[in-house]
Amino acid sequence: MSDTGDESETPRADRFLRLRPIHVDLGDVLVQIVAVGLGVTLGFALTSWNERVHESGLLHATVGNVVAELSSNQSGMHGVLGDHAKAASTLLALLASAKASKSITLEQGSHALGVAGHFRENVPLSIAWQIAQNDQGLTLLPYQDRYDLAWVYQLQSAYYQTEQQYRTSLLTLAESPNGNYYFQAGDLTNQIQSVVEVERQLDVLYTHEIKHLRDEFGV
Repeated sequence: MSDTGDESETPRADRFLRLRPIHVDLGDVLVQIVAVGLGVTLGFALTSWNERVHESGLLHATVGNVVAELSSNQSGMHGVLGDHAKAASTLLALLASAKASKSITLEQGSHALGVAGHFRENVPLSIAWQIAQNDQGLTLLPYQDRYDLAWVYQLQSAYYQTEQQYRTSLLTLAESPNGNYYFQAGDLTNQIQSVVEVERQLDVLYTHEIKHLRDEFGV
């Protein structure tokens, strides 16, 4: 009966597995740590490189598209600038001839508009500018370049509105009750002069911006 207490009498240390020492190769651990760190660093570097390549490509495409658009707009404007200047000159001459009398007949007005010829409207594009705003390509340009381009496109918009106003005035000319068209002629003259003046400003800006962007970004 005295043997029944063997389990309770077993030394406590025998109930547990003895911990065996773990042999660690510090050199191998260090190599793995360095490898992981190097991998992370290379990953960040690759991501950064890809971003720079993407931004460089986007910047080049943005500038190239804008330059092409401004060149096209300038070419289109050159196609009508001469006709618009002729119309302005013709109406100015009509007003000068009536300066003393302050009177222009329907026949005189009709003849002047006939000499001026059909008004051809120029529509400048701003598609590349809108794309540059939407795809963030515009943000990659220096601030001064963005500011200068914004002014060019804003002036384009004002130019087109001035053209439309003049065209609408031509189409809505009403018969004068007293037969004197002096004031109508004066209003048309002011409008077509505004069109020509903005065209001249735009021509200078187009030339400057196209040259500047090509020189700065090599497009």
